Amino acid sequence: MKQKMIKACAVITAFALLLTSVPLQTKAAAAPAFKLCRSSLYENTKAKGVYTYTVQNLKKGYKVKWSATGTGKKYIKFSKKSATVAKTTSSTKVTFNSNSASIKGKKAVITANVYNTKNKLVKTVKDTVALKVQAASLSMDTSKINSDLDSLSLGASYDFDASLEPANTTSNVYWSVEDKSGQDYSSEITEDGVFTPSKAGLYTITATARNSKTGTDLAKESKTITVGTSLVSVNQIAANQFTATFNTNVKNTVKASDFSVRASAGTSTLIPKSIKFSADGKTATITTHTNFKDATVYTVTYGSFAKTINASVGAVKEVKLLTTTVPANKAADLEYALYDENGMDVKSAVTGTVTFDGEIPNGYITSDNKLFMTKEGKEASITITYTTSDGTKFTATQKITCVALTAEEASSYKFTITGDSSEPDFKASDFKSNTNISLDESGYAHFCAFDENNTVINYEKISYTSTNDEILIVNSNGKMVPVKEGNVNVIVTASQGKSEITYSFAVTILGKRTLNSISLSSHSVAMSNSYESDYTRYITVTGKDQYGNNVDLSGASYTLQETSNKALPVTYDPTTQQISIKTGITATPGTYNYKFTITSGQKTITTSFIVVVTAVPSTGAVGYVAEVTSPTFDMKVDQTTKTNPSIKVRLAKYINGVFVEYTDFTSATIQRNGLYYLNDLTLNPSKTEVALSAGKELEFTPLKLSFKKNAVGECVKAPVGTYTVTLKYYDNTGTAKTSTTSLVLKDTQTVPNITIKKLEAEQSVTNALALVNECLSVSNGVFESCTATGTSLTGDSISVAAGEKIHINTVTVKSIVNTGTPSDGSMAKVYVYNTINVDRTLTNK
Repeated sequence: MKQKMIKACAVITAFALLLTSVPLQTKAAAAPAFKLCRSSLYENTKAKGVYTYTVQNLKKGYKVKWSATGTGKKYIKFSKKSATVAKTTSSTKVTFNSNSASIKGKKAVITANVYNTKNKLVKTVKDTVALKVQAASLSMDTSKINSDLDSLSLGASYDFDASLEPANTTSNVYWSVEDKSGQDYSSEITEDGVFTPSKAGLYTITATARNSKTGTDLAKESKTITVGTSLVSVNQIAANQFTATFNTNVKNTVKASDFSVRASAGTSTLIPKSIKFSADGKTATITTHTNFKDATVYTVTYGSFAKTINASVGAVKEVKLLTTTVPANKAADLEYALYDENGMDVKSAVTGTVTFDGEIPNGYITSDNKLFMTKEGKEASITITYTTSDGTKFTATQKITCVALTAEEASSYKFTITGDSSEPDFKASDFKSNTNISLDESGYAHFCAFDENNTVINYEKISYTSTNDEILIVNSNGKMVPVKEGNVNVIVTASQGKSEITYSFAVTILGKRTLNSISLSSHSVAMSNSYESDYTRYITVTGKDQYGNNVDLSGASYTLQETSNKALPVTYDPTTQQISIKTGITATPGTYNYKFTITSGQKTITTSFIVVVTAVPSTGAVGYVAEVTSPTFDMKVDQTTKTNPSIKVRLAKYINGVFVEYTDFTSATIQRNGLYYLNDLTLNPSKTEVALSAGKELEFTPLKLSFKKNAVGECVKAPVGTYTVTLKYYDNTGTAKTSTTSLVLKDTQTVPNITIKKLEAEQSVTNALALVNECLSVSNGVFESCTATGTSLTGDSISVAAGEKIHINTVTVKSIVNTGTPSDGSMAKVYVYNTINVDRTLTNK
């Protein structure tokens, strides 16, 4: 063991001696290299494209040679291409000059070859750089946007452009968007500058030039835009009026109710009453129900926009007559203003009296302070006097000239085509315009114009023409005769005095209508085998043409067959287009399958339905339902009308949802528009509830025919509309309950055509009905009565003074209609009374 340790120590000692005998090497010198490498060279920075390149770690006497290669080598110049090293570094200045050439994507390799004193290459040093031209300026361009920047549409896309200088710059444009609160919406603009706003508001679009997305801003420009409707300003113009100016035409979108007007102190709120617009639709004049308070600040809010008004409603300081012209032969309002010291019209806020007087050749002032003159060119001198409650007077005189009557241009209008000459109710909530007519039908054009207050404009004459008689012939009274398929414009000429205004409407002439499809109101009917003999269910058949319009199927042939030849009393009535189904106590429970085929012209269509008959249960859940035999009834009278029709309402009893029988009700009512009717719906209704008799059946008369042998009878119809029938009853537990159902009366009778001959009578009359006969005419009938605005009286009970105007709402026309054979065997005609909307203002002489 001792020998082994001695031997190991000897080996270690020998190895140590060996290490100490080997000389240590010195640290190697660093290789030649660029002191600074660059990724890019810019032509137009502060250094103006001049960069110093230095090779370090050299020895005295070495030589360095410089060169450039790559796609951009021709744009690189060296201050010296060769130099002998004096110490340990060698430098040269590299100049980059694009000479305005496009250098996008160009690169250069800066190379330094290092040679020793024996001219032997010892090192090659390289730096690859991208050549770039930095943007000096930026200019935004919106020429691709065809809309005003203050009225851009929500959801549309708008292409913003930006150009950079110099033209060969390699900098990029970066887009950003902020709303007025500073919230970022840059995600809604593309890198190419296409902005698609997702919400309305005020935005700032900014284009910024940078060398990279996160680089330093080199140049920028911004544009402020408005998306959607923007409220620009509000101004008080009267005690109860203010104007609101928008950035775009808002005539068809902004309503008076869209505004909130509240005193800043919270003391009062003004409710907007009406609104009218300037010709360009950008300025709205809003009238409020109540007046502003003097020296009070109000905030007017529209959507997210809020503006303030410093209200002025002071004492009257000046009166001014605003009317300068009146039309000949038409009474015109004398417009005036009462101004306070701040120029606000305060006439709605002050008490006092206004009177007019003056010198009026060929005219006069009416009792309601309107000026009427007859001769064009004549001049009246009118003095207005305003007297305050304390007796202070303010006066002003104005020259007013009589001018030719001109046609008023409509603020809005409606046009439609119907099957007859009777004027539709243009103000009805369910009014729908139709501008199509097919080759196999005739029709009439109808037009109605409205002013800014939605009041009908009373043109003296309305006439119609077609722009192409080869496609559609239109008579002056609006009658249309289609010639061939195509599109034309119908020109409506509205006349007032010697002045005319034209309106144009596109009309499409379609091919002949043919049956294209039929539909059933139900394809599955559930019934019971009740003993009730009058127990019936109906399926309505509706035909549609190729344009989706209803087709009259009364002349079509048909077949109706149970596919298994089971016997059930099922019939089809072409006049009503209804399939009636009866069962009866003998009907066998089960499913009956029916096939219904109808042929009209060259078209045959087959459809099917099933009738499921269930046996009447004796026990189960009991329910009661009021049912009407004809939920919708047409009161049209023609040759098929022979007797007074009736409509029945009954109380149906069900067990487990299966019809059992008609049962007793204790009382009933029928009402329409808050008025109560008797069983005879043609009689005058009552404002108080009228209880009808109890029983199993309630029978209503929608129209009455009274025939006289060899004489003309009468037809009296109930008002059209929806009637609500309520039945009161006791259920099987003795509990008092009610059940209601609806009855709809309509009238497709061809209404007599009314023509407006004139709006001002040529001779003085004493009542409204006489004025109607003086100014209007009717085909196939006579005017029986009329209604007017502002009075509950009718017809000749409404007195009319000389020169007075009256607005006629409706007229009642009595016309003669042929009917079928009455019960006594004689042929007959009846008078039919139609109430027709007129909505015209007539003037008595």
